Amino acid sequence: MLETSEGAMKNYFWSRVFLLSWLGTVLTSCGGGSSSSFLTPEEVRQIEDGVCGGKVRVFVAIDQTLSMKTAGTRSVTIEQFDPLIRKMLQCSGELAVGFIREGPGTGTERLFFPDLPKLPERPVKQDGEESYEFSDRLDAYNVALVDYKKQAETRRNEMKPKIDDFLARVQSSLERKPATSTDFNSILNIANTFLSEGVDGSNVDTRRFAIVLSDGIDTRGRPRFRFTSQATVYWVNATTDERKLAGLNVSRVESFDAAVREITGGAK
Repeated sequence: MLETSEGAMKNYFWSRVFLLSWLGTVLTSCGGGSSSSFLTPEEVRQIEDGVCGGKVRVFVAIDQTLSMKTAGTRSVTIEQFDPLIRKMLQCSGELAVGFIREGPGTGTERLFFPDLPKLPERPVKQDGEESYEFSDRLDAYNVALVDYKKQAETRRNEMKPKIDDFLARVQSSLERKPATSTDFNSILNIANTFLSEGVDGSNVDTRRFAIVLSDGIDTRGRPRFRFTSQATVYWVNATTDERKLAGLNVSRVESFDAAVREITGGAK
């Protein structure tokens, strides 16, 4: 079920090439595309369309136990996280990855995405306003957007090494051998706690999602607490007993990629 070490490292290498290439494209369109101090209408539109509607928290739980070998669920590769990373860069928030193994002591990897600068407010022509006055305000808006681009470029450049470090740690965990016992309940408790946290001290406009790749089997018997985060949970495993999904706002999906598409498409 898990990648071989050599194959995984090749996937990781090409994943980084892809992501860094994408980051360069983003920085060109949103942070450093033009040496001019004035933006074209197309550049303005790209910036305005790229603004996210609020912060996002995502918890990914990956089952790494022997029972998953018979569940028919594909393993996750590191490059499959790239769309989530791109969305988090747009929206800000936090991404966490936890692994369902013998116990919660195996650790959870977390990556915080700080807020991008606030987009300046686009001017609207007022009744009785002269055209030259409105034109001056549009020019001032354009200048403010140039500054916004520079700040966004700085923020995203600062994230590059943090993203690489986070994905390297996740990659290392993905390469581990399957566990022989399952502490499923503990990882759900951890996910609920993470998803209930405020983003940077605030819960305002924060959307919460979980992706769970598991057959739901728990062999440790630790208590499972009520899932109070109100997060949308995407469950990847067609064989999971419906009783395991009780108390969760669950949508079944056929793959990890499908769950990611639901999040990245709906978190605008």
